[in-house]
Amino acid sequence: MWASGKDFAAQRGVHPSRVSQWKRQGRLVLNADGKIDAEASHTKLNASLDKAKGERRDGNITSSAPAPAPAMPSESAVGGNGKVPDEQDLSPRADSGYWQHKARREKAEAQLAEMKALREAGALTAVVGVRKEWTGLGRKLRNDLHAIPDRTAQVLDPTNPGRAHKLLTDEINRILNELRIGLEERAAAPAGADELEEALL
Repeated sequence: MWASGKDFAAQRGVHPSRVSQWKRQGRLVLNADGKIDAEASHTKLNASLDKAKGERRDGNITSSAPAPAPAMPSESAVGGNGKVPDEQDLSPRADSGYWQHKARREKAEAQLAEMKALREAGALTAVVGVRKEWTGLGRKLRNDLHAIPDRTAQVLDPTNPGRAHKLLTDEINRILNELRIGLEERAAAPAGADELEEALL
């Protein structure tokens, strides 16, 4: 009796993919059209398959008696493409998230390694240290400028040193205020490509 792969799978109580495997392994008797000689194939399989191993691993019935057909997989066990999980193709998109995460991690690690090398070579300085140094310099500059009216007001206007002191103090405060605003605007603006390149050199 000639049988299709699906029919022969039902007779053996296995999935059709197992029958396809047996075909590739040459364990079945086929005609020119690829149909399976059921009786001869059962005999050949029973002689070649290990019964205990087959029953434990795949639930195969290796006796010649036909076995009940396997239950159809439930809807929850069938993928969106109509295949059971074992038959679904592993698309490269299935793990694309993993590779994207891996690429981002490797890029970040490379940037950290480059920054570490530049810092050790003296091409990079810690922001905290630079900010602290500039804060100290700015405070000293402000104090020195504010001391100018005290030293020069009497010389500039001996008849009215208070007026000279106020004029000098107002002008110094105006300049310091403009400098502060300019620095704040520069700090808030995003750094351009040229500035970033200069910062790394």
